[in-house]
Amino acid sequence: MNSQFSYKRSLSVGALVGVLLALPGVVWATDQNGIPTPPGPGPSTKLVQGTGSLTTLFAQNNNFAGNTFDISNIGTLPITITSFAVNCTGTGQTFTIYYRLDTALGHESDPTGWIPFPVATNVNCLGINVPTPVATGGLTIQPGQLRGFYVDLTSYTAGVSALYYTNGGPTTFMNSQISLTTYHGKGNPAFTGGSFFPRQWNGTVNYDIFPVELQSFGVE
Repeated sequence: MNSQFSYKRSLSVGALVGVLLALPGVVWATDQNGIPTPPGPGPSTKLVQGTGSLTTLFAQNNNFAGNTFDISNIGTLPITITSFAVNCTGTGQTFTIYYRLDTALGHESDPTGWIPFPVATNVNCLGINVPTPVATGGLTIQPGQLRGFYVDLTSYTAGVSALYYTNGGPTTFMNSQISLTTYHGKGNPAFTGGSFFPRQWNGTVNYDIFPVELQSFGVE
């Protein structure tokens, strides 16, 4: 029997089989020697080890349309950002959250190199200092990597809707998996609006933790 497989962590066949057999509800057939035979090729599978979140603060004393900050993966496992929560007012609001492959600092007024997450529309803000979920994400950050972020309330309207933040910083918030360093408050529209330094983003980052990602597994 010739086994073929690929995956993102370097595991021996025996170790990989052990990991998969340990999963609840996984039952494999065995060959004539009693050795488990893996399933045939299938779609990529991510085994989620757990979830996590990091909150800066919800204690506003200023507001406008956006904030910039950096997130670093300081843990030993990959994380994938699944959503955010923000401090905002207004109903039916639109948020665009951007990321870049290096620091946000120094790039807050230039759209070059920024990549948008899927736009979040029809967000009904829950009020000042109350976390409002923003359902957008999908970026994976590997251990040791740093990514810059820009949260923009695209539908900002003076006197009607705003993104609330706190004066001061730069400030670093951290747990065992990630650290977040705050930088600028931003005006409207994104990038070309004013920059105000330093300002602390009020928000939460939610993420999944992945111990290994199986890309394919086949048997001949």
